[in-house]
Amino acid sequence: MPTYAWQSIADEFPDHLAALSVTTPDLDAAEAEAVLKDAATPTATSTSSWSTRTSA
Repeated sequence: MPTYAWQSIADEFPDHLAALSVTTPDLDAAEAEAVLKDAATPTATSTSSWSTRTSA
C-alpha cells in the first residue's frame, strides 16, 4: 500500500471516531470497536472497513 493511502486512512480515522462520538460519546458501540480493532491490527492486504462506509 502506498504511503499516500496510509496517510489518507490516518487522516480519516480521527474524523470518523469524532462522528461516532456524537451519537455514542463513550464510543461503546460495535462500529467504534471495529474501527479501533482495524487501527490496531495493521495488515498489508486488508482495507479498513470504516473507510468504505464514510465515503458513501
